[in-house]
Amino acid sequence: MKNFEAYRKAFTEKALKNGFSDENIFRCLYYSENLSKKNLPIIYNSYHLAGVVGYKHSYLSRSIISTSFFYRHFKIKKRMAHTELSLSHYLA
Repeated sequence: MKNFEAYRKAFTEKALKNGFSDENIFRCLYYSENLSKKNLPIIYNSYHLAGVVGYKHSYLSRSIISTSFFYRHFKIKKRMAHTELSLSHYLA
């Protein structure tokens, strides 16, 4: 939890500089602490996710909404004479 205390301090300082209310900061830290305890990444919303993965938010939103445009379909023939349908995400 030592790492989370450093995160808490840095987050609070930055949030206060950006005009977040004390209640909003408390809620974000409560949410992030629960994720941290489970060794999960702390991601607050889709804008934050876009920044973490390095995509523009508009691209991320389109890929969520229009999945058929962002995935290609193909069939793989198996030895046992049946075909398996696979999906692959287009890399940007």
